[in-house]
Amino acid sequence: MPTSGGDEYICWIQCLSLLSGSATANSAFIMFGNATKGLVMPFVATAPAHVSLAGNCAEWIIEALETGPNKAPELAHYTTVYFNQCAAVTVKDKVILPNSGNTINMVNSSNKVISEGSFLGSVTVSHA
Repeated sequence: MPTSGGDEYICWIQCLSLLSGSATANSAFIMFGNATKGLVMPFVATAPAHVSLAGNCAEWIIEALETGPNKAPELAHYTTVYFNQCAAVTVKDKVILPNSGNTINMVNSSNKVISEGSFLGSVTVSHA
């Protein structure tokens, strides 16, 4: 998918069992799109054997690993990234907004924070 700095994206993920009414969830419908360019990629992801999707958590993550010296992974270089209009809906149709959860900071092997998550409002998450 073509992308440029400053583009805005949309993502929708839903357990297929919730769409079909099945009791077991092992696949999810994912729609990822570049809202700026008007492009959408829908696809289905299936969990590994003996794994089911519980639909009990949501995460907004900025992550793009690059390979550093000795092929060790290192955090990609990015500026502040905002996740706007975020919400999760549980399997019981309860809407959860980001500020009701926890932020998790990424630390390096020396336990120094290298990427900090924060809530900027009820529906906005930032990583810098």
